[in-house]
Amino acid sequence: MKPLLQRLYANVQRHALWGPGECVHVAVSGGRDSVVLLDALVATRGMHRAELAVATVDHGIRENSAQDAEFVRELALRHGLPFFHFALKLGREASEEQAREARYRVLRPLGKVAVAHHAQDQAETLLIQLLRGAGGAGLAGMGWENQGLVRPLLDIEPELLEEWAAFRALSWREDETNRDPRFLRSVVRHQLIPTLDELRTGSTRAIARTASRLAEDEDFFREYLKRFDANRWSREDFGRLPPAITLRLLLRAFPAATGDWARGALDQLRTGSRWIPAPGGGGLQLDREVILVVPKELVSKEQNQIISP
Repeated sequence: MKPLLQRLYANVQRHALWGPGECVHVAVSGGRDSVVLLDALVATRGMHRAELAVATVDHGIRENSAQDAEFVRELALRHGLPFFHFALKLGREASEEQAREARYRVLRPLGKVAVAHHAQDQAETLLIQLLRGAGGAGLAGMGWENQGLVRPLLDIEPELLEEWAAFRALSWREDETNRDPRFLRSVVRHQLIPTLDELRTGSTRAIARTASRLAEDEDFFREYLKRFDANRWSREDFGRLPPAITLRLLLRAFPAATGDWARGALDQLRTGSRWIPAPGGGGLQLDREVILVVPKELVSKEQNQIISP
């Protein structure tokens, strides 16, 4: 068996990405990586035993995106698989982030969705987050599973995907926006990553491994935070906790907040502030003994003051 198939199947088993008989929708854009993922999953379905279907999202950003969707439809038909097509109208000015959020918004309701992120994508994600000044959670990159999205290729080098595509004589569609310098990921992929690999052979794989190790640390923190109440903390106990915990508690309480806000909130807590507004609404209310997480529904938008106890 080809190394790609061996490693893909091992990842499905090791990380329990799905079970026998479970329906898995393969997200296929028409690009090489997702076409290879679909082909490899079809080749190994007697082993992983998923019920496969194909899903594609036309973001409505490029003029020829409808042709990509038609290519994917024909691919699903050739494999004899159910096909799901989502047509959006984001427009040419849509950002990478907007496209990603819109894509996952329509895909997640399908249930289990397999996406083709691989080791270089993982490295790119870490570098982008590093450039943005992200904390531990951001630098952890992508996980094997997240809210129904599964990534069976996450530790696999793109060279193996290229090898499989050549072996199977696969065809795919090229997305010209992948080289558009307006998008940060494009610059990281085509300029920064090659430069790093020139400086030190294997840099991309090393960066991807770092992201995976940081993801393991974040998994620990997520489990550890479950022992704390989500809405009420003792000021005395909170003050004794290390910043690695208190910052994560604040960010868990207010998902719209940033690390900078959380650090500023810690400073205000130390100075005895009674009310600390949070991004997206709500805030922290302090008294002598406790810190309360106040939802935005209980806060006046005009004065950002608590309107209900």
